[in-house]
Formats: sequence, C-alpha cells, structure tokens
Amino acid sequence: MRLSGVGEIQSTNNKGSKFGSITHFVFAKNPLTHPFFILSFFLALLHQVAQVFYLSPQLFTSYLDDFLLMPVILPICTALIRFLFRQPDFRLPIFYILSAIVAVVIVFEGILPAYSSVYTRDGWDVLMYSIGAAFYAKFRF
Repeated sequence: MRLSGVGEIQSTNNKGSKFGSITHFVFAKNPLTHPFFILSFFLALLHQVAQVFYLSPQLFTSYLDDFLLMPVILPICTALIRFLFRQPDFRLPIFYILSAIVAVVIVFEGILPAYSSVYTRDGWDVLMYSIGAAFYAKFRF
C-alpha cells in the first residue's frame, strides 16, 4: 500500500523493501495500535481528566501516572525507532528499557524535585516506573 494523494491509498507490491510505506508502518507494524498501548494511553488520559475535576482518589493521583508512564512512552520510542531507522521488527532490548527507567528516575526523582516544589522524591514512584516497565517488557510488541 502507498499514499498516492490526499486520502487515497493504493496497493503496491513491496517486495525488496524491508520496511514498505508509511501505511505499512501505520497499520502493520505500529506499536501505537497495540491494545496494551491504547489501554495505557487512555487510562492515563482519563486519569488526567479526572484530576482536573478532582475525581481521582489520592492513591491514583500519587502512583497511577508513574505506573502508566513506561507503557506509554516506550511504545512511542519503539515506533519512532522502527520508522526512522526503517526497522519494522525492532523491539526495545531490556537494556534500553532499564536505561529508560534510570533516565526517568534521574529527571523526575532527582533533578526536578531539586528545582521545583511541585515535584517530590518518592521511592514508591521508582517502584511504579519499574513495574510499568516490567509490564511493557512482558507484552512488548
């Protein structure tokens, strides 16, 4: 399949092309269409809306976003790598997942609390990032 005009898609034979076209990326090898990502993304979005209206229980307010962070950002990273480097079967190695946890912990539990009272250091947050990453690693796609 290929995009031939605005809203127009034509089928083509992509033999010899390791990656194919943008429509192949969107429909066949896109981790952003995986049910696990969609569920995580919409739960995070729903939670943000609930927080605006003060409808979120304190436990969710403290830890749900931390838990859902990795299942939302890691598939986005995977999709970007697959698209930019034209590697449709790329899966984040465990080392990348662990590196993402370390980077998030450094930023959200180290740097930001030092500069803003909005952010607080919390060991439970680190646990939630890790559990979310473990769920992603279990179901990565």
